[in-house]
Amino acid sequence: MNHIKNLGSQSLVYGLSSIVPRFLNYLLTPLFNYNFPVFEIGQVTLLYTYVVFLNIILTYGMETGFFYFSKKESNNSVVFGTSFLSLVFSTLLFLIVSFIFIKQVAVVIDFKENLRYIVWFLLIVSLDTFSAIPFARLRFLNKALKFASIKIIGVLVSVIFNLIFIWVIPKFFLSSDGTFFGFHYKLDIELIFIANFISSAVVLVLLAPIIFTSKYSFDKHLLKKMFIYSLPLMVAGLAGTINDLSDRLLLQYFLPKHVNAIREIGIYGSSAKLAVLMTLFIQMFRFAAEPFFFNQKKGTDQNFILADVSKYFIYYGLIIFLGVLAFMDLLKYYVGPSAYWPGLRIIPAYMFSKLCVGIYFNLSFWYKLSGRTYYGIVITGIGTLLSIILNIIFIPHFSYIGCAYVNLITYLTMIIISFYLGKKYVDIKYDLKNIFKFTGIGVIIAIVMFYMPLHHISLNIFKNLLLLGVFVLYLEKSEKIFSLFIKK
Repeated sequence: MNHIKNLGSQSLVYGLSSIVPRFLNYLLTPLFNYNFPVFEIGQVTLLYTYVVFLNIILTYGMETGFFYFSKKESNNSVVFGTSFLSLVFSTLLFLIVSFIFIKQVAVVIDFKENLRYIVWFLLIVSLDTFSAIPFARLRFLNKALKFASIKIIGVLVSVIFNLIFIWVIPKFFLSSDGTFFGFHYKLDIELIFIANFISSAVVLVLLAPIIFTSKYSFDKHLLKKMFIYSLPLMVAGLAGTINDLSDRLLLQYFLPKHVNAIREIGIYGSSAKLAVLMTLFIQMFRFAAEPFFFNQKKGTDQNFILADVSKYFIYYGLIIFLGVLAFMDLLKYYVGPSAYWPGLRIIPAYMFSKLCVGIYFNLSFWYKLSGRTYYGIVITGIGTLLSIILNIIFIPHFSYIGCAYVNLITYLTMIIISFYLGKKYVDIKYDLKNIFKFTGIGVIIAIVMFYMPLHHISLNIFKNLLLLGVFVLYLEKSEKIFSLFIKK
């Protein structure tokens, strides 16, 4: 079990860089949702959906490519220089083209009245892309604390400026005529983008020592090999993001005309934020798992380790899933005022779909480690096609409720396909008996928690915690999910 301990400890350190920033960011949800109308929150949600897509396109799989070739090549500075300079050049080219055609972009995404919003998010996504490879190098060098510190500082800057712009200035510094030091001050969602831009700029400044003290060496032949390896991962990542987030874009175009699509997107996006703990768990695992598996020594029983890690990942994911459901009576106030509460119906399906995202990530290692990254395109391509078709069918009838269930169906399908393809090439013996047993028990408990509530809030939370406690104790007794970290 040493591999579980090692990966667990690394995940906890990387968790600082993931949990703390995301937690701080998500603490801003009430600040935004209680100060801006649902429609404007929908606009923010929509724009940041485009940001996620652009982040994947602009990094085009180079982070994982950096890990793969840093392990294979003897000169790490060549890999760093080649990947970093490639991203810098392509991002600058993207910025130039985007600003030339910015009005056309605004028309396509229906933001022609708010052109300045697009300017901000183009700048944000570009700065984040510049930071990608320096962050990857910190992870490869196992400088987890430095990685975490910079991530946390960046988000703290965002949180502080959001608080200043949205709460401090309007509450304490605005004069009676609505001016701030003689300037007219308007509480606008553009302030959220400005705070994010400042944060991204600070992060890049903090990464400057890595960027400017590194030895740069560019190898066009290596770049070609990195493209061949990484571009399939970009396509797979893009397809995976379409599975996760395209529903927000499709809601904009496929809801009936009498329904306010942007408002529906605002409710959906705000409710989906309750899955933050699951998202954080997956992200911190991902940050630790990629360098962990790529750095495994030759002769290590990697297949056994993958099977073991996948099983425990599912167990901890089930605990998080049930933990969120246990406190739904309180968490609804975090989402915002009652206008957002109809969206809470998506939580069980949406949370479980996020767990499936993590399971699929575990299953993806068979093709990443074997160099068969083109299978990532095949699997996620099938998922993408399924997601788009089902969303187009479900959205006009069920709105965002349909989106949540489509997300779940899509990732379950991808898990099944990846599992059976993996068996063809790699002999990974997963403990399916226990995985299915505990997942089944977890789903039954989730149904009782969410769909069979007691009328009194305190009694309902007590009932949910009791069910959660029994589940955790049973897992510990059967699988030693906690004591394995204590044993020497």
